[in-house]
Amino acid sequence: SHELEADRLGVDVMGRAGYDGRDAVMFWRRMTEIITAQGEPLPWLSTHPASDERLRILEELTAA
Repeated sequence: SHELEADRLGVDVMGRAGYDGRDAVMFWRRMTEIITAQGEPLPWLSTHPASDERLRILEELTAA
């Protein structure tokens, strides 16, 4: 839950700083491709939400 809250806050901060929060969606799409190609999660992602869930939430947060 902490990681998802960090994503929510990150999208908010990105917007206030003039960045497009949808860039976070593009980042996690690329990360999902890397993870899928590798066949196993990267060790530092073991405590993070599943990429599909993270993408879904980020897409909801950045939907206009």
